[in-house]
Amino acid sequence: MDKQEVRDLLDKMGALESSDSDLSINARALMADPIVSNKLAVELLQKVDRESKPELVLSLPGIDSYFAYNVALSAWMRFGICETLDQEVSASLSVKKNEKVVIVLDTYNEAIAQKIISFVESINAKVVAVLSLVGSDTSIGKIPCHCLI
Repeated sequence: MDKQEVRDLLDKMGALESSDSDLSINARALMADPIVSNKLAVELLQKVDRESKPELVLSLPGIDSYFAYNVALSAWMRFGICETLDQEVSASLSVKKNEKVVIVLDTYNEAIAQKIISFVESINAKVVAVLSLVGSDTSIGKIPCHCLI
């Protein structure tokens, strides 16, 4: 799918919100159609280097975790959430040493991604990618950040 197809699909679902030239995702609207959500999850997973073989998806808690859970299910990966309170980050499950992690954020936020990356690296696990529906394809250090739009 190209970016315009993804954008049209999200618009049609009412899942794409815009304010002051910034785009964001309405997670509730996105989850109203699990078939479309799954299709977007698979599309996003195709951007991850196949050789990296990720094992765990980490995301934010609550409604922000809905799409990330779909990503984990689509790739048969473990799933956990990370609380990012002030400078502290904690995970809802044990992240294993050397485990390969994908961070999923509905809307890319470099500060939040960096906090989770720092947490994962502090326990000697490895972030192989940051995935988002909305944002920009970039990198944080050597970690690729992929977005659909």
